[in-house]
Amino acid sequence: MSTPDLSRQSLTAGILGDALLTVEQAHRGQTSWQDVMHQLRAVTSTPIDTGPDSCLYYGGPALLFVLHSTTADGVPRFETARATLTDRVRSTLRRRLDSAEARTVAGDFAAFGEYDLFNGHVGYATLLRVTAAETDEHAAVLDYLSRLAAPQRVGDVWLPGWWVGHAPDKAMQTPGGHVNNGMAHGAAGILSALALAARDGHEVPGQRDAIEALTQWFARCGQDDDTGSWWPQWLTRDQIRHSADGPSLASRDDLAQPARPSWCYGTPGIARSLQLAAIVLQDEALQRDAERALTCSLRQLPSLTEKGICHGTAGLYQTVRRAAADAHDDKLAQHLPAIARSLPLAGDDPSSTTVRQIDDASFLTGESGVDLAALSGTADPAGDENFTRWDACLLLT
Repeated sequence: MSTPDLSRQSLTAGILGDALLTVEQAHRGQTSWQDVMHQLRAVTSTPIDTGPDSCLYYGGPALLFVLHSTTADGVPRFETARATLTDRVRSTLRRRLDSAEARTVAGDFAAFGEYDLFNGHVGYATLLRVTAAETDEHAAVLDYLSRLAAPQRVGDVWLPGWWVGHAPDKAMQTPGGHVNNGMAHGAAGILSALALAARDGHEVPGQRDAIEALTQWFARCGQDDDTGSWWPQWLTRDQIRHSADGPSLASRDDLAQPARPSWCYGTPGIARSLQLAAIVLQDEALQRDAERALTCSLRQLPSLTEKGICHGTAGLYQTVRRAAADAHDDKLAQHLPAIARSLPLAGDDPSSTTVRQIDDASFLTGESGVDLAALSGTADPAGDENFTRWDACLLLT
């Protein structure tokens, strides 16, 4: 008996990314809805996983995100499938929230799989914000994220609530765990999810306090040097200082220099999250500081050696586009042409672009994500040129 190919259900590395790209193209009249059907049949050729491991980037939630994108023009496509998946996703989320509550009561640390964008509750908050914002489950996951932003007492020290007991990567060990700052797995993702929901008018008690607390966290661990403002990708126990004001960055000389300007971990993602928070808080100084940090990070553009969304130029391009649309001035928009030169133009000969040589058709690191970002470059930077708001799954809009 053959093993089902579950990668088909993955937005991270599977063919769902191609399906999302095809939906965007269909809305633009660049391909047919029959092509969309063909892609979705390939995705659903195996049973869709809506179990405890399903998340925004895998299984039923990922498919629901793509199916919802087909309705961007107001045509109610795939109604039965969307309704069924929505019910199952809400049920799975309730069980996952119960598990997180039990973990909290036990006093254990969280893990990426519980709360982050790719696998956890930040991803669920993102999905429900665009598909089922008025549900009890959306309010419940916003409440969870708001509480996660509060410091937790561990013995005689205070640690950020999203502290994890594991390392950020097997190759980068952090004995005793670490606190993550990035959009994909850390504080920036939590902050963006809360701020975007509030910007859309969806708030629960404590949410605004959590947004303020997270901006204060970034203020306490931010760095300023001749490259501009930046933040460590993560901090270990030895790099945390404890005080009455809460945990912050200790004064140390062993911090790495600014990370590459990526969406997932670098200054661009963090700066976008702070910009979104500033808009919600109506804090003009914070917004200008965030936009300035993002602009300064673009000096490091040559350090990006990949094209993809996660840690390449496509992700940087989309982050800057969304930030530029909300910015006080046009300084960010002025940088878009330089970043765009690393992306294929719509209609280019595939053999003439670097991206087409990527041996990866996935959304996060490969071809479909780069193509979606390239399509964004065909309209006015200040406009909402993405018919499907596909970059909502990146916490950019």
